[in-house]
Amino acid sequence: MGSSLVNAIFSKLVIEGASGILHTVPICTSNIDNATKAYRDQGIDLISFYVQKDAASRPIRVDFPVLKDCEEKPESIAERVLTTVYAWSYPGMDIPLPVFLAHNKCEVRKGCADVLYDEIITRSKSQDPLRTC
Repeated sequence: MGSSLVNAIFSKLVIEGASGILHTVPICTSNIDNATKAYRDQGIDLISFYVQKDAASRPIRVDFPVLKDCEEKPESIAERVLTTVYAWSYPGMDIPLPVFLAHNKCEVRKGCADVLYDEIITRSKSQDPLRTC
């Protein structure tokens, strides 16, 4: 389910009077692609749902892992995840604060990326790539 469809569904719910946190039912997404299948092969299921903290924000997809032999229902875990995501989402921000901070901390600025690229290209042209010392 794409975020455009989720956005339309959540918008319809808000028009009909829904308020507060909007979310979809959590589903297992462990068979979508090779990466998620690899986790499943190791005994980890990936559970996903969409959440929108209020009518002014945009929906985001939330994924969380669950061990296959976990006795707790994914819906119960999803409820705790939803509560945490909401608690970490501040006014004016569409994504939880830890995600926002991680994204900004890990972002490589264009100027820095250009310097790194030039340095890598220069070294690859000026040195024997097979030389280890």
